[in-house]
Amino acid sequence: VPLSVESIWTSMALTGGTSFLLGILLTPLVIGLARRAGLVARPRADRWSVRPTALMGGTAIFGAFAGSLALTGRPFPDLMVPLAAGGLIFLVGLVDDLRSLRPQHKLLAQVAAACILVAGGVHFGVNGGGALAWLVTILFVVGITNALNLLDNMDGLAAGVASVAALVIAAGAVQAGSGPAAVAASSLAGATLSFLVFNFHPARVFMGDCGSMFLGLMLAALSIQASVAASTAAAWAVLFPCVALAVPIFDTTFVTVMRKMNGRAVSQGGCDHTSHRLVRLGLSEPQAVLLLCGVALVTGALGVAAMRFHMPMLLVVGALAAAWLLMLGRLLARVEVYSAEETSG
Repeated sequence: VPLSVESIWTSMALTGGTSFLLGILLTPLVIGLARRAGLVARPRADRWSVRPTALMGGTAIFGAFAGSLALTGRPFPDLMVPLAAGGLIFLVGLVDDLRSLRPQHKLLAQVAAACILVAGGVHFGVNGGGALAWLVTILFVVGITNALNLLDNMDGLAAGVASVAALVIAAGAVQAGSGPAAVAASSLAGATLSFLVFNFHPARVFMGDCGSMFLGLMLAALSIQASVAASTAAAWAVLFPCVALAVPIFDTTFVTVMRKMNGRAVSQGGCDHTSHRLVRLGLSEPQAVLLLCGVALVTGALGVAAMRFHMPMLLVVGALAAAWLLMLGRLLARVEVYSAEETSG
């Protein structure tokens, strides 16, 4: 039975609030256990952090998210497939945090999780979708999963942007009448906001791959569910997730292009992300993070607003967001972040 708008909002508030409270309780516990077990990130030349920081924060995010759905009795049938795919990628990320998997093994797991979504009916397109819709879905899910993983490069950034994206997707899902996606997105927002309390600068804990990859996959899956419920138009269904997740998409694309242009391997780590360049322009770390969260909020809100109108409005919003981000990219590209040895070799 479809939920009324009032019931959806009530369920969102209950589940999101429960998730937030669980996160507030679980995260300090994870910090203490991680420190006792020696699971601590040490400062490195290719990483931005300058102090030893507890790892495994993603377990608190996952626990708060799953726990809130269980405690509030909201495991809708429509969420079973995203939960199965999210659970798989969480476990793979957990193994990677503990044992350090090879990149190709992580990629294989991400593709497998995306295939679970497609096989379970979570994909772009309607009436079965078709091979092209399935392929686009797999590429999108894997891309967003890695984009959130790459965005986790400064205190509070991935958690902050993920919180905004989850709230945007929740609002879009309400607009589309997709109660399950709205409730799950609100639970995800509650979990990430509670984690942000401990992860904002100066961070006491990092989420690790088990957190960033899980968030990326769930945001991708829920945005697909919300957008497909909103319209049968393929362009509409693809554009809303892209607008809702504009910041991680932009950062990944920008870093990839800049590393290629400077003769660096795309997979090579470094302090050359959007956030790092904003700091070099004179912003503090918290200011850079808040600015990017603000960008995510503006682009996402425009996407939600555009869902109320016909296709041309969403296309206009998408074009304006792309143009603005392109101008930002041109500004950031002028910032020197590579040494002479790196660019020449």
